[in-house]
Amino acid sequence: MRGSASAHINEYKMKLTKKTEAEVLKTYHAYWDAYLKGNMRAFASMLDEDCHLIGSAAGEVFYNKKSAVTYYKATSEQIAGKAEFRNRKISVMPVDRGVMVNEELDFYMLIDNQWTFYGHGRITSLFHKKNNKWKVIHQHGSLPDSKTEEGEQVNTEKIKAENVQLRDAVKRRTIQLEEKNRELEIETALEKVRTVAMSMKEPADMLEVCSTISHQLQTLDVREIRNVQTAIFYESKGIYLNYEYFRLSGKKTITEVEYNLQDDVKAFVNKMLTDPEGFFSTAFKGAKLKKWIEYQKKANQFVDPHLYEVK
Repeated sequence: MRGSASAHINEYKMKLTKKTEAEVLKTYHAYWDAYLKGNMRAFASMLDEDCHLIGSAAGEVFYNKKSAVTYYKATSEQIAGKAEFRNRKISVMPVDRGVMVNEELDFYMLIDNQWTFYGHGRITSLFHKKNNKWKVIHQHGSLPDSKTEEGEQVNTEKIKAENVQLRDAVKRRTIQLEEKNRELEIETALEKVRTVAMSMKEPADMLEVCSTISHQLQTLDVREIRNVQTAIFYESKGIYLNYEYFRLSGKKTITEVEYNLQDDVKAFVNKMLTDPEGFFSTAFKGAKLKKWIEYQKKANQFVDPHLYEVK
């Protein structure tokens, strides 16, 4: 039985003559030439009705000619005149009643008017003869795993490294988006303040500007703001008019302040008058805080009740 089965198989195995090889290769080159030029009619004529095609793209799996041609027609503009096979190495071998063509090649794409290496490809195409014409019955194309090196099937270290790079890239992108969103939030808050400021008709309307600034700071999660104030300076009189909004009590006040009576206030005023873009910072603690509260009382300023609770 073994001898009989072996004889039966050998009886139907294709004999690869030079004539047969030339015929298959002629069809093979015509097949890929039509594909690269976007000639879908010629391309389709060399496919068997029941062909199986598997490509390197995610959706490139077809179990008949109709589905394959539909896909390649819809995407032909991506390839036609924009792709080339280079450095081609082709071998031919008989397989049962058919002929298999194996090819290794470099795949190039025309990107921004420049031919660019896309990847190293491998294609296996199985032909059989039908109605005296060679047809593709099965084809498989792939791009080798770029992670592996000589003598490897997989490279887990490179995968781990790429995953780390991906996580870092996602983290950086997240930070960039958060920063951008923060910038947009700040600009939105500023625009609301500008709108109120532009609608002022008299000095007392400054109180509404202070209130708006305070509320917008809260939307930006700046919580530790006791009060917001603006000031109009009268250097000839040594005073400024202080427009204040106190967040915790919701109180609004307008106070005339003689700024030469207290050293910290004097320093603050000098900074503002000499440097419009400047910042002034100081701190009151312990006995100095108590003196500050006493100064505010004597200067007939509003003393925020919360000052008695802070250190």
